[in-house]
Amino acid sequence: MEENIKNNQNPNQTDSEQIELEPPSRVNINRYHDPEGLSVAKMDFGFWILSNKSNLVSAFYFSLLLFAFASWSFFFFQFFSYLVYGITENRDVTREVMYNKLPSIDFYYEKAATNLMYYPVQVIPGNGTKSDLLTQIKNPNKDHYATFKYTFKNNGEILTEEDGFILPDETKHLLSLGYELDSALGGLQVEVSDIQFYRTNPHLFGDWDNFEETHMDVDIFNVVFAPSGNTQLSERIPLSTLSFDISNNSSYNYWNFPVIISLYNYSYIISVSKYNVNDFESETERNVSFAWPGKLKAVTDIKIEPDVNITQDDIYKRFYTPVGEFR
Repeated sequence: MEENIKNNQNPNQTDSEQIELEPPSRVNINRYHDPEGLSVAKMDFGFWILSNKSNLVSAFYFSLLLFAFASWSFFFFQFFSYLVYGITENRDVTREVMYNKLPSIDFYYEKAATNLMYYPVQVIPGNGTKSDLLTQIKNPNKDHYATFKYTFKNNGEILTEEDGFILPDETKHLLSLGYELDSALGGLQVEVSDIQFYRTNPHLFGDWDNFEETHMDVDIFNVVFAPSGNTQLSERIPLSTLSFDISNNSSYNYWNFPVIISLYNYSYIISVSKYNVNDFESETERNVSFAWPGKLKAVTDIKIEPDVNITQDDIYKRFYTPVGEFR
């Protein structure tokens, strides 16, 4: 055997130059990288699928059988439940539908708006031959507002015609100012026509009380009334003056914000006027001052009330920003 080893040696090498061969080390297959992206994990998964192919097919067929069994079981349960209970319930429902009455007319009347309430017409003498016509109107509906036309008539003769509105659960005055009455007053009355009721749609207004409070958030203060004779000008001309401050605390800008001013002598209105606060923007304050010619009775109370139809979109001033349009 030594001879065979010697025969396999290179005759040109000495014993000291012979290289002793070591057994090869084990290859780490996880370090293998396929240039096309096939990893060892993918090969292992594919091998596992091929090895368990028959078991996977059997599991799939078994799941189909379970699904079919559950579906047919549910069908037969529903079918026999209908035979036992459903037919009787359907018969009862059919009988109830056939013999039940539809809602009565009273039900619809309850949902409809109630008629507006009117009060007698009052004539307030003004300066010279002109007078102011005044009446009061009330809307008893808490979820309806209305628009209308109102006409003051005297013995059937039309004196003046105006457009009006009233908000939910509101009592307000209807005015016709500075009208010259030529004929004798005998049958003075107000006629309201073309009444259109609108429900306070929650999709448009949300909660109405909150909507009204946020849109009509104004303060009126520093109200000062000076009757004729208390000013230097009124020493020559009978002239009463009124001044007050009004502030817009809301988030809305108004093109025009009308207010009705009523002067009272105890429970009687002795004079009435209407003033428009123009360009009344949010977080602003205005001072209003104007005069009444002629002598007035003693003024015991002053009421200044907004007269704004906040349901109309065109009363608000709009402004534009890079993120959109606001009012």
